[in-house]
Amino acid sequence: MRTTHRLTALAACAALAASATTPAIANAAPLPPAATAAVTTDSLRETAPEQQRWLSVPESRVVLNPYDFGNAGSELDQNSGGDLPLSNGYYAHDHAIRTANVLNTYVDGLEAPEHLINSDFTSQSTTEAEGWTTANVTADYSDGKVTITNSGGAEWGNIRSAAVMLDPSVYSTMTVKVDSVVPADASWAIKLVKPGESDDFVVIQDDTSQTGTFTYDVEQIMADAGQSQPQLVHVRLWTSTWGIDSSTAASTFDSISLSRDPGAGGTVRGTAESVAYSSTAAELNMVGTYSNGSVETSEYFTASDPNAYVRVIDADVDSNVLVAGAYEGNGTTYDQASNVITIRGQYATRSIALPIGATAQFYSSKSAMVANLNPTSAPTGNNGFWAASLPGDEVSVVGVGWAVNAGTFDYPDVNYVADQVAESRTSALLAADPALAAAALAHWQQFWDAYLASVPVIEDFSVQRVPTGGVTADQMERFYYKAWVGLEMNVLPATPETGNEHTQLGTGKPSMWMSGTPRTKNVASWDSLLGMQQLVYTDPANAWDSFIGMIKQVKLDGDEPTDTNALDGKGALGGESLPSRKAQTAWILHQVTGDTEKLESIYEALRLNLIWSTHNMRWIYGANNYVDERDSEFVASVIYDLKFGAKIARELGHEDHAADFEQRATSLTRDYESWFFPTTWTTDRDGNPVQWSTVQKIYLDRYQGGLGCPWSDDSEGADYYNADGQCVKAGWSFYTTTALVAHELEDEYKTKVMQRFMRDYDDTEQLAGLGHFAVKAPDMQLITYGLLDDPGWSDYSRTQLIDYATVIVNSFNRDMVKSGWFAEVYYSTGDHKAGGTPGARGVRPSLFGISNYLDNIFIANGYRIDEGDPAVLRLAGATGGIKNLTYLGKKFDLDLQGDKALLTGEAIDERLLPATVDLSQPGVTTFPEAPGPDDGGDDGAQPVEPSPQPVASQIVVSPQLSTRYGTPVRMSVAVNATGRVPTGRVEVRHGQQLLGQANLSAGRASIALPTTLTASTRALDVTYVPTANSGVLGSTARTSLVIRKAQVKLRNAKVTKPKKSSKQIKRGKKAVVRVVIVTPSTAVLKGRVTLKAGKKILGRAKVKADKKGTRYVAKITVGKKKTRSIKKKRVAVKAIYAGNNNFAKKTLKTPIKVRR
Repeated sequence: MRTTHRLTALAACAALAASATTPAIANAAPLPPAATAAVTTDSLRETAPEQQRWLSVPESRVVLNPYDFGNAGSELDQNSGGDLPLSNGYYAHDHAIRTANVLNTYVDGLEAPEHLINSDFTSQSTTEAEGWTTANVTADYSDGKVTITNSGGAEWGNIRSAAVMLDPSVYSTMTVKVDSVVPADASWAIKLVKPGESDDFVVIQDDTSQTGTFTYDVEQIMADAGQSQPQLVHVRLWTSTWGIDSSTAASTFDSISLSRDPGAGGTVRGTAESVAYSSTAAELNMVGTYSNGSVETSEYFTASDPNAYVRVIDADVDSNVLVAGAYEGNGTTYDQASNVITIRGQYATRSIALPIGATAQFYSSKSAMVANLNPTSAPTGNNGFWAASLPGDEVSVVGVGWAVNAGTFDYPDVNYVADQVAESRTSALLAADPALAAAALAHWQQFWDAYLASVPVIEDFSVQRVPTGGVTADQMERFYYKAWVGLEMNVLPATPETGNEHTQLGTGKPSMWMSGTPRTKNVASWDSLLGMQQLVYTDPANAWDSFIGMIKQVKLDGDEPTDTNALDGKGALGGESLPSRKAQTAWILHQVTGDTEKLESIYEALRLNLIWSTHNMRWIYGANNYVDERDSEFVASVIYDLKFGAKIARELGHEDHAADFEQRATSLTRDYESWFFPTTWTTDRDGNPVQWSTVQKIYLDRYQGGLGCPWSDDSEGADYYNADGQCVKAGWSFYTTTALVAHELEDEYKTKVMQRFMRDYDDTEQLAGLGHFAVKAPDMQLITYGLLDDPGWSDYSRTQLIDYATVIVNSFNRDMVKSGWFAEVYYSTGDHKAGGTPGARGVRPSLFGISNYLDNIFIANGYRIDEGDPAVLRLAGATGGIKNLTYLGKKFDLDLQGDKALLTGEAIDERLLPATVDLSQPGVTTFPEAPGPDDGGDDGAQPVEPSPQPVASQIVVSPQLSTRYGTPVRMSVAVNATGRVPTGRVEVRHGQQLLGQANLSAGRASIALPTTLTASTRALDVTYVPTANSGVLGSTARTSLVIRKAQVKLRNAKVTKPKKSSKQIKRGKKAVVRVVIVTPSTAVLKGRVTLKAGKKILGRAKVKADKKGTRYVAKITVGKKKTRSIKKKRVAVKAIYAGNNNFAKKTLKTPIKVRR
């Protein structure tokens, strides 16, 4: 890779040199220890086939290379190719927009390949990958051949190649090998068809029953058919029963090739022969190798706009490079003046800003573009492809910007106002500025390095208690930090176009899942909640904001919830209804941050939703809404969540509500015992008789008496009926074992739950034996918590239960790493034994996998985050610890030392937690309490604690920002402080003039600077103003803002008088010349244009905006004397825009005829 070369080249273009990567730091206090952590963006670079290929940044709507979990293949499989492809996802108006081929890169002038088609039909997968499709035939692959047999009653059918650009003068030889035809009098044929048409237009081989190897002179056949010109075609191999008695015809093809004659010329716009891929949290990288050199591409987001990014193309080939892409939607435009292509879709608009000097051409399709067939200077139609030529020995920057479309869509109460074209164009142009591109990569590398330094530090990543399966501690550590980065990348911004004013933690931002709560459909009221429980440790502001945004969607009016009114009842939350974990999440957020004000702000909506959940303990999604259904997973989850509801109620002084929640939990536990323990028999999946000790689902009344059970997910056994005639479904043990969190469950029922669990549990298998069908994170979490918390009973000792939990924690950590995925669902494969590679399915990438892995890593190192309150334990073999934990907004570290845990840090200094926790009982969770007034004192008096000393702050900001006059620019600022997360605001001033300010979120802020500042270089003071009692001192840093003159373009100069003369004037007659000027800047253009012929001034005029306000015009009158003085019949005239303090000078030369 040539990353260093690329940065150096960009920096040179931008005149920023290496200073772009060096932050300006105020009050030179030492950096906090975490800032020097060994784990950095670059140290986590991935190069293996299972690497992450999607990229985003927090609060961006854009996903580079989103993953389509409905299709097969890895992230790399879906986002790779010789054309160096880049796809985009974008969120707007509660829709996930997936766009392929946003950018591609080719090399022009490569020698044409030997074969245009070269298929040997080795297997179905390779044949389909080459683009072959079937019509009215079945295709069977065996012994390296394909047999096509007509089907569906059709007399004939075919297998068709991908569309290829056929130039018969280059690719003139076709060879096909036909192995057999059955019956012998059946026939096969080879014909050509044009894309989008049904009738063949050239016959290469008419119907024949002969077999063997056949060679055809395609050039002559095409000439005879009057089709010698290059054109797009499909090759179709036919099989036919025409004229025979049989109703089937099976033709077996061994191979087919369409080859270039030796010595034939021809060059192509070619793709890479091989591609090397790598990725970091900051960028995606591809290096393509070609016959004449190599091309490296790198994509990363801009520093100022999270919805814009760049593709940097570092070419080292002996010919030109092409950047290309698809266009689609409701109209595509190309502004040649600014060199920006703008593509408007239904919900969003994107713009692509091309480098200076690169001119776009437009084609009807990708194939036409590759063949350079019939290019046009402007887009035609709604769909097609564009391409622009770039130098083959330079670094070029392409900018892409996205914007949300104005209007009212799914929510009639919201009319979103925006100028999406201007916004996307401005974003793209900023992204394409080499100066800003040079600083952007350094910005995001610095951002992610700082974020990684804020992550809780784990001491021990080893696998304990179970076989390692070949997984190393280093792999576990990389997966851990990858999880944290993925968590932060999943943060989506507020979406005012849907009426949502809060950031969102997406369920799977790169997976583009959209079945959640209306107005925030990427947020699931399950997966996203689990992610918030960890995000609060690194980004508390967005964790809280996302939670508040979700809870604000709770229905606060309407009828009281009942067992039948579902989403119409008060307290309902729209979208897919999932098991409740909201109270647990709220309590964790509160206990980590200590923010009681936020807890109070959401309490009433949370209370109503908890009550609603006790009436709707089932999956509600679309038509799946059976009001008498009770699902054990939902019931156990709400019983568990009511515990946290009671904690919150007491924290806020609502003892009556706490008592109500506890009573509901007790009542539901008794219901659980009556619902999910049938005594009747049924059969398992293999047809063997079985009496399930506990089941997942029951239907209380609608399906009694053998009326049949409704559809539901796959189950371990057949549907059957309990002794009362109610329909029950066995489900799976990973659902039913969640009942262990219902701590009031009687021992006899807990034994039955464990009997079902032990049918599957195996410490020598993948996923602890529980994944023969599937397992999900929230269920495995509840099972683990239940096993750890139960004191044991006569049938199962506490030691046994803790050992089962230890196996689950370690085997799942191991196997998630083995799978390579953060997924919704995992399952065991092969013989299911440890060491195999588990599979992943469902929504992926997903917060489920991230949350489960982080949760387990914490438990393995002695700390449970699930309780909200500090909870410490030591599993068998554990020797680790965790640094950088938070309790009530105060940092602390935990270190396991034998049968003790040593706690140090701010939370201990302020007596929120003790310094030592007794862990003499292995695996038993201990809840450390704050030291009492007598601890450490001689007389029992409460010691007077000194006020904590405030710590110094450090401002990290780029030493120089650069933009052009009238072009928006944002300043990204980070404020660091040892042991604290700074709160407050950041102000930016030039002298005494306040240019902008923004509140900090997780220690970071982004400030928009005015576009009205004149072109010059300014020294700016960046000041951190802390909130009162934050324990952090204010500070100031110095940076500079370079505003260069805006560039204008003189588009044309036309003679408008005499009328219709355009490029000629009449000697001795007055003439008017109109000069059109455009600028990418939003600022108002002022100044004069002078018209000169040689050294002679013909006239001057002021620049004025045209009627549309989209460009500027200067109308210059040339008097009779001036036209009389021109003696030549043809004269080169210069239109000169003089420029001013804010706009650069520009000259346009144009020839004008002078006639008598």
